[in-house]
Amino acid sequence: MAVILTTDFTNTDGSAWPSPWVSSAGTNTIQLNRGQQESPNAAWAAAVSYAGQSLGNGTLYVTARTPSITNQSMRIDFRYDNGAGNGYRLIIGLSYSGFELARVDAFADTVIASNYTTAWAADTNYRIAVDFNGTTLRAKRWQVDTETEPVSWELSVADATYTTGDIGLRVQSEATAAAVTGLWDDVSLSDYVDTTAPVVSLANPTPSGQTAGYEHISGTTVLSATATDDVAVSSVAFYDGDPAGGGTLLATVAASPYEYSWDTTLVANGMHALYAVATDSSSNTATSAKVDVMVNNSGVWVPKGARAWPVTVKTN
Repeated sequence: MAVILTTDFTNTDGSAWPSPWVSSAGTNTIQLNRGQQESPNAAWAAAVSYAGQSLGNGTLYVTARTPSITNQSMRIDFRYDNGAGNGYRLIIGLSYSGFELARVDAFADTVIASNYTTAWAADTNYRIAVDFNGTTLRAKRWQVDTETEPVSWELSVADATYTTGDIGLRVQSEATAAAVTGLWDDVSLSDYVDTTAPVVSLANPTPSGQTAGYEHISGTTVLSATATDDVAVSSVAFYDGDPAGGGTLLATVAASPYEYSWDTTLVANGMHALYAVATDSSSNTATSAKVDVMVNNSGVWVPKGARAWPVTVKTN
């Protein structure tokens, strides 16, 4: 993984949060080498600062400390569309000691995953991790001074439609009017550097007859492929001919099942070499083994394994 953002808030008391953080609401200053946020004295009021960075395919770590857990929450916004308010929000410290993953629609939190097994304690440092691995949003937390990072994730929500947006940190009062304060530290954002190519193979036509000959096909034939990746497969393309040597792209399929109905009446009779090319979410590609086929739409049957030679008919 490649680290793309770190913030430790080491600076003079009262100074602004360092770049790239931008204050959006409330008071965001540095106090005792921590990022302090104080909300206005009003119900549901918040102090918010955004980093101008996206979670992307990666992991965000941050340390949170709540001086009080009465009528306040500390939250991480991590799929936020910079204005409309839609996205996801991790609620990490509520007055009733919750740990929740919420879907946000115009700032109305709809809880989609929650865990209340571990109570939050005031004046205690908690380490928080938020992760997106290409298909799933996950979160976990642990006490910095007494616990080690757990292997498993506490909250997990599958979301194949995740889009990028600004990461934000916020402290927010709950229903009771109050000016609430929270402290953040040791922010680290890392992106996955995915260099692993997908794995792809043609499932139909089958390559099983390669030693004895080739598949004989005519009319419309369904080409199918299987593809897997350690993160996510973005597409599978089917080619007539070597993709690296001028092969003809037949079709690109964006989701499983990876299938394409090939009308062989549109191509010349004779030998064709078929390939499948898989592309993953990081643009890594892989090409399947070649599968040879004999296209024969002439109505003349050629035994499998036999060579199809041109036939000249002499007329008088």
